[in-house]
Amino acid sequence: RLLSAALDEAPVAAWKWKEAVMGDGAGASCTGAERELAERVQAATGGEAIVLSTCARLDVYAFGPATENLTEIVADDVGGRASSWRGNRLFAPRYAAPVDLRPKLVTRDGADAARHVFGVACFAGLELCEFDPFDSHQAHVVKQIKAAFDDATAGASPPCGPRLSALLRLALETGKSARDGRSCRAIGKLRGQTASGVALAELRQEVATAVQATVLEPSVVRAAESFRALDAGPRIRELNALADETVEDALRRAPSAAALEAAARKAAKRATHAPMMRLRAGEVVAIDVV
Repeated sequence: RLLSAALDEAPVAAWKWKEAVMGDGAGASCTGAERELAERVQAATGGEAIVLSTCARLDVYAFGPATENLTEIVADDVGGRASSWRGNRLFAPRYAAPVDLRPKLVTRDGADAARHVFGVACFAGLELCEFDPFDSHQAHVVKQIKAAFDDATAGASPPCGPRLSALLRLALETGKSARDGRSCRAIGKLRGQTASGVALAELRQEVATAVQATVLEPSVVRAAESFRALDAGPRIRELNALADETVEDALRRAPSAAALEAAARKAAKRATHAPMMRLRAGEVVAIDVV
């Protein structure tokens, strides 16, 4: 489950707090506040969590047994901290009610959540008609995702677990592929483009749509496959353990090399006993037949 809020839709106090504690998104490093929020979300949901803070958004990604309450958890946490921060500011406006983010938070689940993450990596949260694969400012979001991923996976007990790690790794690959003409040939149409105005917007829309079809949507399918593989992991490990136990049991039951040698000698003696007795009796025995 994913929770997101856009800069132009959330209360000003919340974004002032975000910029004060997480930065304005101009850099590509985390301040530690993102990790702390992710750890609080992880503790409340009993699963995994990661926080992505950019210049235009605050996203919370969570996976676990209690993510249905993610909106309330994040709204209470961020809203409460933003209210306290605002109250401690000397010249900040004073409001009777605390900051309420609930009406501004958007929740996505499953494939829609993955599609949103990959869309941020590809298009930096902009409209498709604004897509420019050669713009370093738009590509900067990939560095921000990488910083959020590194921050949430560092240490002995990181809030980001195997499922969100798989999702963010795919997001990084998708963001890079969205700017690579080898992944989507339509990107080449924007190289050295001199069009402007409506014509340029339409061309960018066309290329972005192609990126969606050839890069983004296949990544959504890969994400589903990765999650299915992770879901099947415990059963696969159980079957592998059973196979190992079966082999070990068979080896324990198998005769030793000495026992095999003794059995072979015994069989050879049985096979040659009758011919030997016939030879002793003076009969002619063909050795090659024996």
